[in-house]
Amino acid sequence: MGRKTEIELKLQIMDKAMWETLPKSAWLKGLIVAESAKVETMEATYYDTPSRTLWKTGYAFRVRQEGGSWMATLKGAGQSEGGLHQRREWNVPILGPELDQEVFRQMEGTDKLVKSLKGQPGLEPLFKTVFTRWSVLVHLQNSPGLLELVMDKGVISAEDKNEDIYEVEIELKEGTAQDLLAFGAELSRRFPLLPEEKSKYYRGLCLAGLPVVSKAKSTAPWPSTVGTFLAEAIGTVLTAQTTYFAKQDAVEGIHDLRVAIRKLRSRLSFAAPLYPDEEGQHWKDVLRSWNSRMAGIRELDVLQEEWAIAAEHCGVDNSNSLLTAYLKTRRDKLAGTLDKVMAKGKLTADLLAFWAWSSATETADERESDWQKYSSKRLEQWLKDVRQKAKQVDRTDASALHRLRIRGKKARYILERHAQHDNDRKTVRLTAKLQQFQDCLGDIHDTDQGLSLLHKLKRGKQDLELVREIAYLVGWQARRGYDAMQRFGIQSEEFRSTVKWWLDGRING
Repeated sequence: MGRKTEIELKLQIMDKAMWETLPKSAWLKGLIVAESAKVETMEATYYDTPSRTLWKTGYAFRVRQEGGSWMATLKGAGQSEGGLHQRREWNVPILGPELDQEVFRQMEGTDKLVKSLKGQPGLEPLFKTVFTRWSVLVHLQNSPGLLELVMDKGVISAEDKNEDIYEVEIELKEGTAQDLLAFGAELSRRFPLLPEEKSKYYRGLCLAGLPVVSKAKSTAPWPSTVGTFLAEAIGTVLTAQTTYFAKQDAVEGIHDLRVAIRKLRSRLSFAAPLYPDEEGQHWKDVLRSWNSRMAGIRELDVLQEEWAIAAEHCGVDNSNSLLTAYLKTRRDKLAGTLDKVMAKGKLTADLLAFWAWSSATETADERESDWQKYSSKRLEQWLKDVRQKAKQVDRTDASALHRLRIRGKKARYILERHAQHDNDRKTVRLTAKLQQFQDCLGDIHDTDQGLSLLHKLKRGKQDLELVREIAYLVGWQARRGYDAMQRFGIQSEEFRSTVKWWLDGRING
């Protein structure tokens, strides 16, 4: 009736040839525990009551045949972020596939579940999985950690629906989560992998017509340590990357991924004084390089959105315009280059390595106990700084306005997370005012960047119709920039007065 907390990292295999190349890897052979490699076929059936009691209470239950023997496994609700899964697990050996609810009585600490199942009909199958598993135990270099590395290929079946399984799982046997993440990062550098946030159970539920619906929380506690503060944002980026690959051509995919990386960068800057300068700067540079790869794509997306609006006002058929086709061609070329880099697992590797670094260098107990105080003072300092610079900025200096925009954006990201924590009306109001101010600065920056790009596009063009359409958009962007400038004074003053009101309330409170 063994019970444990399972910690594992799940990764999607992007190149199916990895099934052949990974076991032959000279790098991996140097880490494998002798005689630990094995290949086996596993068949599992997942069960629930007719009223789906287990599903509703967050449990997953399966019976799996492993090497001629049978094992009943119950998995409890846990945490899943960016492919890293942590959850409780109970395992009970059984004689065969036939079973009843008595199996749960053999699992320590499941009294509440047993009580909820009392009087209900027996268990019935939901779906099945059949897959081949290659597995080895891995000793880590310069660490006492021990991991189990597995590759699965097979199929999930629910009635007449099927879904392929091609994934890697790395389970922590001995050591720390940092060992697990560091190995995952190195594996992703060598083989194309993406995070896999959906377990076989989740995917099977979807096939069976029972998707898990996550309940939105009105509040979210402030992360208890600087390590969890960064890990939360890293998980968001990994999720955004998976979503991006699911809908590569969608404008929101690249935008959401870029914003997620920006938010992670803001958290790293927020926590920077707690980490060694050189190491922190290295990771800032790594994250900045990814944002830079996406910047050109985002600029073209903004121009495409603005041209769609401008074309309608100018009486131009946007669907057949030369500028629409021209912008799309340039955008597709840049996106294609980015896709090739990301498909190799490079972003996954960087994020997992960053996660491992932040958890390995997490601050000592003494500093962790002061994290709440540090966070409060750091946020106040950032907002005071943005307020002062908003008061002093030269609105004719585009570079100065852009620097103010970046500072304000970083502060807003942290403030938004703070608002999720306390839901204080003053914090919510300040967040809204900073958002309005940022939108104004964003319009100024976007039009400035857009005009610069449009002038570059126009150079050397011979097609008069294309030049005319570019000229229409130049005029439209210039008007947007002018309107944003007219709003700047009011938005700045409202933001600055709201910051003062918010800070005064914290002092007096």
